[in-house]
Amino acid sequence: MALKPEDIEGMVDRQDQRTLPMRQRMDDDYSLYRLNEFDYGDGRESHTTNDPMVVADKVISWIVLARLVLQIPHRTQDTTEREANNNKERLGLGWLKAADDRLVARIMPKLREQLAFYTVVRGLYGGRALFMKKNDDTTFVDITPWDPRHMYWETGSDGLKWVCYRVHKTYYEIASDYGVDLQTDESEEGTDILDFYDEDNNIIVANGRFLKKPTPHGSPCVPAFLGTVGAVQGQ
Repeated sequence: MALKPEDIEGMVDRQDQRTLPMRQRMDDDYSLYRLNEFDYGDGRESHTTNDPMVVADKVISWIVLARLVLQIPHRTQDTTEREANNNKERLGLGWLKAADDRLVARIMPKLREQLAFYTVVRGLYGGRALFMKKNDDTTFVDITPWDPRHMYWETGSDGLKWVCYRVHKTYYEIASDYGVDLQTDESEEGTDILDFYDEDNNIIVANGRFLKKPTPHGSPCVPAFLGTVGAVQGQ
């Protein structure tokens, strides 16, 4: 069944309601990290401690500065197989370097820096991972971390059935990126868009309209990753 913009918006809204406690926890954790002033109430003396931010930043730095090891175990001592596995490891490291270069070019933190922050402060990590093709048919690595606070998803017996990332964009950005003018009021600065992926297509919608109609993404599965930290189970 072909999905319509209202179908995707309904799926995201229902998932938003089901995971409301988790998102409220994320907001509370981020408030602690940002050192928002603590008020005990009833006129009592209150103290805002910087312990949450200090501990979080320490763990984030451990993750970012840890040695990155990408290893494919050798099943035999065969020289040809060992060299093939070594080349796979080099290829994987090259993909990660290419992803970092692309993020830096977009004035964004590197992949591990973003994932470390979300892992510690949000309790989940996630994002999109695809090989993308430019208009000149050249291919590039696209590994883009997403803030789990604004991710929505549904799982089945084989993993993710669909995933969607909600992001706010100005009307100028939307017109520039998608060639669609959504602005109806000069006082409005922008709106949220839904970047949706299922097992076959990528669809982008906003305000009940397609910004990008269903387009095959070319991946054999939903091209996204999502994981929890420790005992966090998404609720």
